[in-house]
Amino acid sequence: MNDLQELVTSLGDELLYHKREVQMLRTEKDSLETVLNTKTNDVRKTLTSELKKVESEMKRHYSY
Repeated sequence: MNDLQELVTSLGDELLYHKREVQMLRTEKDSLETVLNTKTNDVRKTLTSELKKVESEMKRHYSY
């Protein structure tokens, strides 16, 4: 009977460990998504700005 209690306790501890691990991975995933979204938005803004500059230069060039 004692072995069974030890097994149950051991399995409970292992389950708790894996639940914490999953939670840490979810938190890390959320953080990475936030960082990637921020970087994506920054790149989008930069490219939009560059495109506007190029369009402006083309209009200026072809207006002569």
